[in-house]
Amino acid sequence: MALSGVLQMVFMFGLLGNLIGPYILPEAAGQWIQENRTLCIMTVLVSNFMAGQLMATGAFEVEYNGLPVFSKLKTGHMIDFQELARLMDQTMIDQA
Repeated sequence: MALSGVLQMVFMFGLLGNLIGPYILPEAAGQWIQENRTLCIMTVLVSNFMAGQLMATGAFEVEYNGLPVFSKLKTGHMIDFQELARLMDQTMIDQA
């Protein structure tokens, strides 16, 4: 699993732990969560922020039947709709 996926899991379980942990976990763990609520919430928020940053590549990839049609990462620019439609048409004709 990618690091961003692990951080997303930390976020989800951290939210659950903060909200219902004190009521369903053993008493010592629930008490620790209540006493360290700020630390727990900050950990959850930072993990969510880090996961978002890891996934924000600015990528825009278009494929048709597994063949690349356009890649923003390779070209370095965003494509307009007319050009994308032309590339898709050409790719579908080539596949026929």
